[in-house]
Amino acid sequence: MKQFVLILLISLISISKTFSQEWLTSVDEAKKMALKENKMLLVELYFADKYEYSLFRKQDSINQFLSDHFVLLKLDISRSSEFYFLEKNLDWKGRAIITDINLNQLNRRGNFFTLHTMGKDSYLNRKKIDFFNYIKPYSLDTSLLSEQLTNYSKNKNFHTAFALAENYLDFAVLNPEKIRFDLVNLANVYFKESKKMLKEKKVQDEAIYSQRKDLLDIKAKMILRKFKNPMNFLNKFKTDEIYEVNKSLYSSLYYIAHKLLNDNKSANLYQNAMYDADLKTSTIMISNFIN
Repeated sequence: MKQFVLILLISLISISKTFSQEWLTSVDEAKKMALKENKMLLVELYFADKYEYSLFRKQDSINQFLSDHFVLLKLDISRSSEFYFLEKNLDWKGRAIITDINLNQLNRRGNFFTLHTMGKDSYLNRKKIDFFNYIKPYSLDTSLLSEQLTNYSKNKNFHTAFALAENYLDFAVLNPEKIRFDLVNLANVYFKESKKMLKEKKVQDEAIYSQRKDLLDIKAKMILRKFKNPMNFLNKFKTDEIYEVNKSLYSSLYYIAHKLLNDNKSANLYQNAMYDADLKTSTIMISNFIN
């Protein structure tokens, strides 16, 4: 009996390992799994008519690490409409990008993760950077975005795109500085999508959203520290012209600005006008500046 149990356990472990290393080929299945497991997608790109995939799956330690932190998708670019913009004459062998469940690319600055980075003459090797430490910050827990990702996936419209974009900005605040730029860029992807949808179909309260987008642009600059004095941006707004639904966001930006200028007295004037969520995010943003 004990021997049977031992064999069963070994079999289950083997099966579990096999499943953990499985690379999906269905985009829809990968999206569902990523949403369920609150993970980003690591998408390996290849052209079936040029070579077989994949260098990743030939290295067990890398493959196991990736499968623990991402939903893995192998995608034949020649048959996929999602990445139609990629040049087919390039060598895509062993290259991968990291995306959210909507296949919007996260690591835009680095463009691609590739196993060529593991070679003797690779960038990572020359800089003595560990591959696992390099890629791990991108293994994000997207549970805080789950509602917005689900809403956008089920019904793509101006409101769901805008809400997802705004939440990506807050998500950037909560994550390491190394990837904030990428997350802000990802937010901008959805802002652009919402703008495109707005041109196709007008919505009510367009002026409110336009003002909110202007305020969120300032917030993005704050997240990335792209300013010398935030008041130069904020003073362009008139308090009596701020729509009611935007007052908490507006107040949070002034709160952060005054705190960074060590003007606690002025900052406290805006604190009571903020929602709890905005106050929490603002506190973290201030901490990010200090640390």
